[in-house]
Parts: sequence; C-alpha cells; structure tokens
Amino acid sequence: MAIDISGAGTYFLGHSKATIWAQYSQAQKIGAIAQAKRELSRELGRVMVETEDAYAQGDTTRDEYAVYEQAIHLLGQTGKAMTGIGAIPSLKGKAETPVKQNKSKFSDDCLRWLGVRMGVLMVRG
Repeated sequence: MAIDISGAGTYFLGHSKATIWAQYSQAQKIGAIAQAKRELSRELGRVMVETEDAYAQGDTTRDEYAVYEQAIHLLGQTGKAMTGIGAIPSLKGKAETPVKQNKSKFSDDCLRWLGVRMGVLMVRG
C-alpha cells in the first residue's frame, strides 16, 4: 500500500490518536505525510518502502507506520525547538527534577516503527 492519506486513515482508525488525526484538514494531513516522508528519507539515506506486505501480527518495523507517526507528530508541534531537557511544571509553583526528552526531531513512535531503540536516529555519516 502506498504511503498516503488513505493509508494513514486506515492506520489511525481505532488508534489512540484517531481523534487527534481527525482534527486536521485533508490538506494538512497530505502535507504532513509528504514532509515526514521527505525528512525520514533524507535522514535514512533511502526512499521509504511503499510496497510492504500487509501488516502481520508481530511486525516490528514498518516504514509507512513510521511516516504516519511522524506526520501526526509534525502536525502537533508548536514550532518551538525542543531543548532536550526541561522542567516539569508543578502546581506548587516550583520545578520538579528535569526530565531528559527525546532530542531527535522524530517522534518516539516513529522511531519504534523504524526499529530504533535508543530514541535518537543516528544514521548519517
């Protein structure tokens, strides 16, 4: 199946992020999928596989699912750069212990579908 809005719709059907995905316009979704595909292809140094067999229970790496997870991640970004480490707001007005965040520009779910376990995609030489 091609990596496109139809495939994304199928992927997010029944997904925990289905209501989030539904909030965006078709044009936004198409643009985010295209951008995610470009960014991942550039970072991986290869084109994303669009001719994979149908998902089978237990599949752990899927290019199209990685693209869809990255697309929804891109749609949800506020435009602020992630600093990598930040304080968690507290109702008491004081900062909690800083938490290390994913320093990658790719979402954790996207990286999992690519088989990346450490949270940072490092393939460029």
